Amino acid sequence: MGGLGYRYHLWREPVQLRVSLALTFFPIGLMKYSTWMDKMGSSDRAGNKGLPATPRDGAPIEITGLLKSTLSWLDELSKKGTFPFKSVQATIKGQKRLVTYKEWADLIQSSFEKCYFVPSDSSDDPKFEINPGMVNRRGIYKDNYGTPKEREWSDYQVSFSFSIR
Repeated sequence: MGGLGYRYHLWREPVQLRVSLALTFFPIGLMKYSTWMDKMGSSDRAGNKGLPATPRDGAPIEITGLLKSTLSWLDELSKKGTFPFKSVQATIKGQKRLVTYKEWADLIQSSFEKCYFVPSDSSDDPKFEINPGMVNRRGIYKDNYGTPKEREWSDYQVSFSFSIR
């Protein structure tokens, strides 16, 4: 996937990355080429050359999982004194404050199932952040969270995360 063949199809202008930490503290932003799962279009005929063929504009599940794991690791290193920092500065509801790595990891943990899981039983839908009209498969984790409404359908496509139960 990498190498010159992949880079050949990239847009020539720089990729802009916006990340905002919503109430869930997930990394949400315009991430056109954020992970190995994102495919770059390569067809002149189809008109997608250089455009992301699988854009995920919210928080990809694997990035959120890696972030949570990294924050827990940094918290452990900080407690042992081998990492000099304990927190990051964040603006929450217009106020700047320090958020510890543990607090951030706990916020992700407490929001993860609610935001990514599609329950097996539709009677449980109100407990989760889903659009029942978009659900094609139940008992899975969505690939993404927070996609803009005009592309929300892409959160509900079967992807590699489909096998995670």
